[in-house]
Amino acid sequence: RQHPTTPHDTLQWFLRQAGSFVLRNQDLLHAGIEDEQAVALSVSAHLWWRRTIFNLLSQMQLERDISYISDVLYVMLHVSTIRFQRHALNYSSEQIINGLLESAHLLTH
Repeated sequence: RQHPTTPHDTLQWFLRQAGSFVLRNQDLLHAGIEDEQAVALSVSAHLWWRRTIFNLLSQMQLERDISYISDVLYVMLHVSTIRFQRHALNYSSEQIINGLLESAHLLTH
C-alpha cells in the first residue's frame, strides 16, 4: 500500500495504526494501571455528564453515531485528560476549553 500523501491521509493512517496497536496490546498496556484509574470513567457521580451529552446530541438529531461522539466528549472532560493537557502539554485553561468546544462543533457539523 502507498504511503499517505496528504495531512488528512496521514492523520487517518496514524489513527488507524495507533488504534490497532492499542487493540493488539491492550492487556499489556493496561497492566500496572490501578483499578481506581481503570474504572474512573464509570464512576456514577460523573456518568451523568455522559448521559447529558448524549441527550443533548440526541436533541440535535444528528445522522452520526451519537453514542461514540458522547464518549469522545466525555473522555475529554475526564480529570486525567485535562491534567495531562495542563501539566504535560502546558495547555492553558482557555486552550483546553476552546479546544473542547471546537471539537464538539466539528463532531456535530
